[in-house]
Amino acid sequence: MPDQTARVLVPGVGNDDAAVGLFDAGFRHIHASDYAAEGVARAKELLGDDRISRGGAALDLRVADCRALPFEDGSFDAVFEKGTL
Repeated sequence: MPDQTARVLVPGVGNDDAAVGLFDAGFRHIHASDYAAEGVARAKELLGDDRISRGGAALDLRVADCRALPFEDGSFDAVFEKGTL
């Protein structure tokens, strides 16, 4: 994994606490998605308002299908994936 300034994609965030772990480890440019709105809602619950609103963080949670992500090629330094693909 690159250093904590890396832009990290977490596809299929859902019930997984991977984004929470990355955030708590100091990563501040996390883009997490799930195809289900419920998955994104659960990720927001797991992260909590204190993490989401912490200064300097770029924590992007959105509903998106990992087969057709709304990002340009080369947008990320790393993908942290734990079973979605």
